[in-house]
Amino acid sequence: MRLAVNQDGDRMDASVLGDGGVHATNVLTVIASESYQDFVGGLQTETLAELRERPTLVDQGFFANRRLVTGDGREVGFSAHESTVIYHYMVLNEYVDVDGKVTDGYRAASETGQLTQLPDELVDKTEAVHQLIKSVYDEYAFDGLVINGLATKISTNRLNDNAQRQEWKELWRRINHKYAYSVSFDSAELCEKAVAEIDRSLSVGLLRYTVTRGIQEASGSRESLEAGEHFGGERTSTALVEGLADSQVRYDLVGEVARGATITRASAALILGSIAPAVFAQFELNPEESSPNA
Repeated sequence: MRLAVNQDGDRMDASVLGDGGVHATNVLTVIASESYQDFVGGLQTETLAELRERPTLVDQGFFANRRLVTGDGREVGFSAHESTVIYHYMVLNEYVDVDGKVTDGYRAASETGQLTQLPDELVDKTEAVHQLIKSVYDEYAFDGLVINGLATKISTNRLNDNAQRQEWKELWRRINHKYAYSVSFDSAELCEKAVAEIDRSLSVGLLRYTVTRGIQEASGSRESLEAGEHFGGERTSTALVEGLADSQVRYDLVGEVARGATITRASAALILGSIAPAVFAQFELNPEESSPNA
């Protein structure tokens, strides 16, 4: 974090300002390129994600609804009942203490290959069970074993025997065509009607801006981040932009109208040049928001 300095270049840290003064002086102001709500919500979500810890205890529901892929490529899952059975297996063999922590006895037995066999109904899931238990005290044990639920389930879609039937081939011959259509318009009529509609209904909103200010709390808790309450003192104000829209960037109004209406630049220029002067003047106020309310 960068600390503020005084006019002499001296750092204004806690040794100079005290614990309370340093937080009041070293305040970082962020002008976000997105809405206040999106910025604050995203920042709190990212902070919470960084603070979120992997499981460190094994309890009765630890295995329930967990799924992973074992070393031989099998996808393994556990029900709530199986989770309870595994937990009792851990307790009976003193592999977990009363607080849910994996014991040194389990770690030693795991390293030497002397773990007690699981109940018969779970023997075929032995590898997955112990991989999950190991993930509690080894942050790398779970790498590569989590299943991507969004992965493609069917990699190929082969044609079945019906594709060789004469009825299907005949149907496919009749529907397997591409069609192209073209239409033509009377340009003079199009421009005349467009001008009349624009003169009648063009509405341009005045430029406004909204400023939302908020201050991040000097300290916070996981609960405040989850509740979205890590920022306080929010104040919002809205004001009109005074004067005409001003920009050093040239705005291609003709091109924008031509692209939006899918007409030629010549037709767009003819329409814009034919509308009433008072109506055309609205484009100058806010050209990007000018639109007819048809």
